[in-house]
Amino acid sequence: MKRCLALVSAVLVLATYGFAQNATGTIDGKVADPSGAAIPGASVTIENVATNVKLTAPTNGEGRFYQRYLAPGTYTVTAEKAGFTKYVQSNVQLDIEQTITLAIPLQVGNVATSVEVTANSAQLSTESSTVATTVSQKAVLDLPLQGRNPYSLVTLVPGVNAGNGGSTPWISGGRNDYNDVTIDGTSVIVPENNVSHLQIGYQPIEDSVSEVSVVTNSLAPEYGRTGGAGTARGARTTLRLRVGNRKGHSAVLRHGRVCRVRGCRRGCGERPARAASESPALAQIRDGG
Repeated sequence: MKRCLALVSAVLVLATYGFAQNATGTIDGKVADPSGAAIPGASVTIENVATNVKLTAPTNGEGRFYQRYLAPGTYTVTAEKAGFTKYVQSNVQLDIEQTITLAIPLQVGNVATSVEVTANSAQLSTESSTVATTVSQKAVLDLPLQGRNPYSLVTLVPGVNAGNGGSTPWISGGRNDYNDVTIDGTSVIVPENNVSHLQIGYQPIEDSVSEVSVVTNSLAPEYGRTGGAGTARGARTTLRLRVGNRKGHSAVLRHGRVCRVRGCRRGCGERPARAASESPALAQIRDGG
């Protein structure tokens, strides 16, 4: 019996840890009437614009709703209750590691009447102390990357020292050996090998990356492994891979590198003799989309 209880406890702990490590975000908020009183039992629907996936849940006795583990993207939030007009808020942009808190006012009236609001491009989180910077998919695809290494994008974040090419940077003064790097919530750090150097076991191609998020302050306990930059340890970098949606898309890209030394043939594979002080000029070719 004790073994069964221990096994169940271990499974629950691992499941909780797995959910905590997801590369997701949270949308929560409160639904209230014109006087500010909470409206319990209101139906709140959160819809992913790219995939049309909808999640619906009622508000609790305090008029609050809380939806975790949402894929980063653009959302439309709808709230309705009999005796009140419908409320629709569009363009709610959710990033990795972000918590967005909404204040939804419902006006007395016919539910067939709706009030539509467009969210601001930037939304502040009032219920999470996490400080995270997100590098968008446009930056991932448009910026030139040496070696097509998406990890080097973390150097765009304030407080990041590039270190060895950007894959293992120093963040907010913390040692790079204590950083954590995850892809879609799964750590890609190679287990300790007694050399005291952070090693990343997998590097995705930049075309497969949707966005990159870097948490630069002290990490919440749910992340584990590191103590956070604020505790003289590391930080957390999260890559989210691109997923399918209801719109078809394709891309054609060309990548290459050539040298600009007179007499150079076959790219940079063969070079003529040159003075010791002469350095070859390299040019990257990258176009398409």
